[in-house]
Amino acid sequence: MHRLTPKLLLCLGVFGVVFCLHAFIGKSQVADSRWSIYTALSIVKEGHTDLDEYQDGLQLNGYYAIEHFNGHAYTQFPVGSPVLAVPFVFVIEKTGVDIMSGTDAGYAAAHRIPAGIEKIIAAFYIAMTAVFLFPIGPRFMGGPPPRLRPLSFASHPSAWPAGRSPPG
Repeated sequence: MHRLTPKLLLCLGVFGVVFCLHAFIGKSQVADSRWSIYTALSIVKEGHTDLDEYQDGLQLNGYYAIEHFNGHAYTQFPVGSPVLAVPFVFVIEKTGVDIMSGTDAGYAAAHRIPAGIEKIIAAFYIAMTAVFLFPIGPRFMGGPPPRLRPLSFASHPSAWPAGRSPPG
């Protein structure tokens, strides 16, 4: 067996465990990420970050966390999360999946996005972070036994808000 294979399998295992933990356990929190998928979709479809095309959704949500600048509506939160979501939204959009036809009652009537998309994208990035920490963890991180440190990160409260609240 090639020397790289066990490490690759371990990294895939870490990714799988952390991804499943964050994607399928606990409940979603929609606060600062409320407009992330909308903004990413706006970037993909329109090439900008304003949310003007979602006026009915903005109104239905009481313009929560929306700022108006030069006559355009923008989320008040940083654009980092929407930019990270762009590759996922692009692929979903290009495969013809209608991500605007979900059923989450918290979103606009005419422009709905399933809450699960945010969770899946957040879980992907949390799992990738754990995978990157896995090989360097023994060298730079203190705390639990070296190979458990990435999983310690993934279960730490600082990682949970990125995807959702912890179970319980």
